[in-house]
Amino acid sequence: MGREGLAELWARLIESREWLRRFTDLGDAALDELLEQRRRFRAYWLMTFLQMVRFELELYGNPEADFPEVWRTVTRECLGIDSRSETYSQTVFLDPLDMKDYIYASLIGEAILGELETRFAGNLLNPEVFEFIVKTYYEMGNRLPWYEKFPRLSEVGAAPGE
Repeated sequence: MGREGLAELWARLIESREWLRRFTDLGDAALDELLEQRRRFRAYWLMTFLQMVRFELELYGNPEADFPEVWRTVTRECLGIDSRSETYSQTVFLDPLDMKDYIYASLIGEAILGELETRFAGNLLNPEVFEFIVKTYYEMGNRLPWYEKFPRLSEVGAAPGE
């Protein structure tokens, strides 16, 4: 999960206004539009992961359930749309209970980005930012569990037992 969270951090960094201003030719209006589209995409992306997690948990709770009906129900609840398909995600059966990790990864990326923006006064291209990331999140490797490596997640209730 920590690996996915750090991957999410890098994605967030290269989607930041500072990064895009420096490495693209986009003007302010185009940047605003791109960042708004990315915000919407991320919201939808997270809701699809929530949909798959809910689907899987519902089936584990009731293995005799009608799979397509459960899929339609969680799709309606999570995405606000009616699924006309009899198809449901097979991903949840290939990697059981794995989809929740992408939701946590998003929280990790968001928490670290917030910490970096605060700590470095929004100057995310400062070389000290990268030194901080390496020292804080990579240096210990896997010797720390993810919930100790990313203590700010406890603020949003993502740490185990919360």
